[in-house]
Amino acid sequence: MANDLLRLLGVDPDSQVVKSAREDDADLANLMRSLYELRRSSGLTQAEVANRMGTTQSAVSDLERTAIDPQVTTLQRYARAVGAALKLRTLVVNDEWKTAGRLRARSHVQPRSDRHHEARLVDWTLSGGSETCSA
Repeated sequence: MANDLLRLLGVDPDSQVVKSAREDDADLANLMRSLYELRRSSGLTQAEVANRMGTTQSAVSDLERTAIDPQVTTLQRYARAVGAALKLRTLVVNDEWKTAGRLRARSHVQPRSDRHHEARLVDWTLSGGSETCSA
């Protein structure tokens, strides 16, 4: 059904853009499912999480149902409210980097001052209100 709608709109449902969007949606759904399960296993109600986040219970409900496209800071606040830390990673997936030989196995992206980029992965972790970065 969704593929038929995309075709009617003139969008190729097998295009890389559509595949990437579906993957992003699945990633967000998996993240929210794991945070929801953590909230439930901790015995927290949506109202308690909302109070910790400084928002409303209905906003927490919308977030858990993925009825909204949340900002990263909202996800971070939710994670902290349920006793977790949200860890973000940047993964280079552009084939140009690979074919140019700039992407090495298990490497990271870190810009240098001369505007050239080495391949490096930077992990950000928020824990207890302090940011840490490992590169």
